[in-house]
Amino acid sequence: YKSGLNKFKQEKTFGQWIRSKDGSVLCTTNVIQYNSRLKKMEMASGDFEKLPNEYYEKYKKNCIVVKVPEGVKEIWGMANLSTYEKVILPKSLKKVNVEGIFSDLTGRVVFLGDKVPEFTGECDINLGDEFEIRVKKGLERKMLRALKKHFLMSSDTLKRYITTF
Repeated sequence: YKSGLNKFKQEKTFGQWIRSKDGSVLCTTNVIQYNSRLKKMEMASGDFEKLPNEYYEKYKKNCIVVKVPEGVKEIWGMANLSTYEKVILPKSLKKVNVEGIFSDLTGRVVFLGDKVPEFTGECDINLGDEFEIRVKKGLERKMLRALKKHFLMSSDTLKRYITTF
């Protein structure tokens, strides 16, 4: 994500997370740099092994818990999660952008084999929740299969939570 309007403020986690001014959106990044040619601030990915411990907590072997500051409703891109089998999200989230979760150094969306992490929350999604998981076109089937392993609802119902971009 690029912002010429300086929409985001940097969190105190070595520049790895950026939060919107109103506090409701959290973006992931490792580096914020000024591009003098484009005259814009850019977020660039850096060390793929390093996770900001304040927001990620490893739980068991292949499971990770994502924590967000109070008031955050959306996450725009999460990195370093493609090796985990389960990603536990807080129930306060309303939207998660999956574009940056499974990325290699080229920035493409990558799945290791046929594995997609299982996404879950502090409580299961129910019909009253306005929750959205955005994935790139062509990946919705893989995400649906990953989610079906956890949620006790029909595929048709679950499809309503998955949107593409």
